[in-house]
Amino acid sequence: MSGGKIARSGPALLPGVGGLSPGVTLAILVLSLIAALDLIGVAGAARTLRAWPARLAGSVTVVATGGGIESADAAAARVAEILGRTPGVSRVRVLDPAPEDALAAWIIGDSLAGGSTADDPDLSPLKPRLLSVMLKPGSSLTARGLTKFLNDQGPRVAVDDHGIWSGPLERAALVVAGGAAMLLVVLLWGVWNLVAGGVRRSFGRHAERLVLLTHLGAAEPVLTGPFRRGLTLTAAVGAGLGVFAAAGVGALLIWSPDAAIALAGLGVPLPAIAPLDLAAGLAWLLVAVPIGALAARIAAIVALRRMS
Repeated sequence: MSGGKIARSGPALLPGVGGLSPGVTLAILVLSLIAALDLIGVAGAARTLRAWPARLAGSVTVVATGGGIESADAAAARVAEILGRTPGVSRVRVLDPAPEDALAAWIIGDSLAGGSTADDPDLSPLKPRLLSVMLKPGSSLTARGLTKFLNDQGPRVAVDDHGIWSGPLERAALVVAGGAAMLLVVLLWGVWNLVAGGVRRSFGRHAERLVLLTHLGAAEPVLTGPFRRGLTLTAAVGAGLGVFAAAGVGALLIWSPDAAIALAGLGVPLPAIAPLDLAAGLAWLLVAVPIGALAARIAAIVALRRMS
């Protein structure tokens, strides 16, 4: 028993190896903060997009935002009056206001107005009103034609025809999903390179001892183990802190009126975040930590074999 105790308390083969790497931890924290915010935002956007089809039921959706001295309510009423007597239109309904209307107005207006709505005060999406318009079967009216027709009548509007590629909301959903996925791939690639680079630098600092231990017959798992454990721990801590920080930012947006007002002042509406959306950030941990562990293992084995 005493021999076992002596063996366990003996000097480490690689002193100083196996702990956290502060620089890599900080870098992974930043990447994880971005990734977790990306996932939380996607969760909020997905919830909003799921609600839109039922709410925006109709052939097209018209965004009326007002402008000048005219309010969005007045613009919506005028649009409904014009469309109500337009051939080819069977029904017009002004939708009750909802929190996600600002985001929908920004997407539709930005896509169909030919530029950023922030540059056009008449399409400012701060307090929009949406109208659901049902066209008669065989109607020749199009989103572009309705936009020109209504703008010629006075109201400043944008129209979404809800086509998979022609509809701004639908196209935005595809772009957001694809962009979010690509961003996560890039961030995971960053984690991989940070961990692998950390392993290589650590191997470089202990190269002489590693070569000596290799010549003395030390087994590969014994030599690579401390490097793998240290950088895997680094990845886990960095990812955990990043996800925690992202949850804090999300909580601030949910429960702090001042933060919501400050974001609204940026001019680009964001999807409403619900408390349950914060859990989406945890998915990053389930992917980033195994990726970090795999990167550490492969980098350690490759670095050791290059020394042999």
